[in-house]
Amino acid sequence: MDIHFVIDDIFSNFDRGYERIIADITLQDNASTSVAQIRLEVETDLAPLTAQLLAEIDSNHTEMDQLRERIAQLEQAGRSKDDEINRLSAENNRLTNELGGERDEKTRLAAQNTELASINNQHRNKISETRLQNQMEAN
Repeated sequence: MDIHFVIDDIFSNFDRGYERIIADITLQDNASTSVAQIRLEVETDLAPLTAQLLAEIDSNHTEMDQLRERIAQLEQAGRSKDDEINRLSAENNRLTNELGGERDEKTRLAAQNTELASINNQHRNKISETRLQNQMEAN
């Protein structure tokens, strides 16, 4: 007795390819022995699944390349910001030094003004003394 059957699409969600089981069963019976011979074949087609996985890998590589590019852009932007901070810091130092120089000049001029005011007061006092002497001599 020979039995042959084929089972297709075993897995309902295996829609990316196909799968099939082929079974041949042969039974031989005689007076003294019984022999059963079973042959099973399993066929699958993974080409569609492989193609889809390769497409996903390519897509992931593209996405990774885009992410690397974005990271490089962010790093460059960070370096640009660091450069701008360094430039502004140098400008701040220059202005601080300039302001310090102006303060020194202001302090020097204030001291000179005080000295000149003192000399001016001395001259006024001499003028007042001279006027007083001139008035006394005139009287």
